[in-house]
Amino acid sequence: MPQKNTNTNTQKKPNTPLKQKFNNFIAKLNSLQKLLIILVLTVLIVLATIFGIAFASDPLFRRDILNLPRQITSNNSQQKAVDKELNNLQANLDKLTNTDQYYKEYSIEDLDIYPVAWMGRNFDLTEQKNVLISGAKADPDKDGLTNQQEYFAGSNPKKAFTLCDGLANGAKPIETSPFVCDGRNDGDLFRGNLSPLSGLDLDIIPKFTVLNQDFAMINSLRESVETASKEGNDYPELYQLSRKIDLTSQLNLQEYVAGEDEASTILKYRQDRINVSQEFVTQDAVTPISQIYTLTKAEQFDAVIKKYQGIVTQMAILIVPPKYKIVHQANLLMFKKIIELYTLRRDYIIKKKTNDPEFQTKSKEKSIETIWAFRRLNEEEKKQDLQQDALAR
Repeated sequence: MPQKNTNTNTQKKPNTPLKQKFNNFIAKLNSLQKLLIILVLTVLIVLATIFGIAFASDPLFRRDILNLPRQITSNNSQQKAVDKELNNLQANLDKLTNTDQYYKEYSIEDLDIYPVAWMGRNFDLTEQKNVLISGAKADPDKDGLTNQQEYFAGSNPKKAFTLCDGLANGAKPIETSPFVCDGRNDGDLFRGNLSPLSGLDLDIIPKFTVLNQDFAMINSLRESVETASKEGNDYPELYQLSRKIDLTSQLNLQEYVAGEDEASTILKYRQDRINVSQEFVTQDAVTPISQIYTLTKAEQFDAVIKKYQGIVTQMAILIVPPKYKIVHQANLLMFKKIIELYTLRRDYIIKKKTNDPEFQTKSKEKSIETIWAFRRLNEEEKKQDLQQDALAR
């Protein structure tokens, strides 16, 4: 009977640790191979960082990427796997966004803005010296809104009933508004999400996103708010007043090149429009107006006006699918209103007459019209987004 081999020299060698294997692998590489590996890893890290920033900051880019797998597969088993990966991707995206690693979201209220010029227009010199009357946290009219809140609401800090002062219940302070006086003061309206300035739904200036630590941009916006207020333009008030006008007749006059509602035409139009006005994709309604107050020289205005005119020229020759007609017309109208606003301020700066009441009235009108066009553009783009989401599902 054969004997069992009891030779102890045949025992298995112990497993080499993973770290040692990696070190052995690296040791065998020559300098060129190491350099190539470093370059490849660097490129991958850069691409991953860019992709992550795009996902965190651009909702349109994020939506298109997340919907892409759904557009290229219809197999149920594949779809389940894709959905699982999408859920994981969305969870990681939310985690990235919530940590504010790259960007921070602000509202204009977060900037602790309380313009000196606004206070000067609403309180006399004696009142301005008394913080219990004119201070940001004071409430002299006892309507439940601080003076700072009155600024953001566009209401009068010394009148509890900005809309209905002296009017009986049932009266309509604005004929074109469905609002009627019913005994509610400014604070009641504000808390009920109604504007104490127009009686319409309260529209707060949308939040805006900036790079972390971009204090220069924040300080610039604060200075812009102060400068605008000196000229009688308070952004929250402009935003509320834009609800009281209707420029639809001007919008309908915007000429464009009509195309067909074909997939290729739609895709080309969307891409061309982004290419033409790329820097405005993430801007809010106040941005073009706030930027105007950072310019002080005629040549600065000339350069910006030329840029906007170039955008209008390029947009006028784009082939527009019927479904994007209103979006395109609103876009054109917005840029034309911006040009009018910048041209107006340029002319009065050259004349050194920005304190002229006539200029301030015209500037306010143009600012309100610019915001109206932006708001209309934003509303129409949201409708398109909803339609795109519905098609993707």
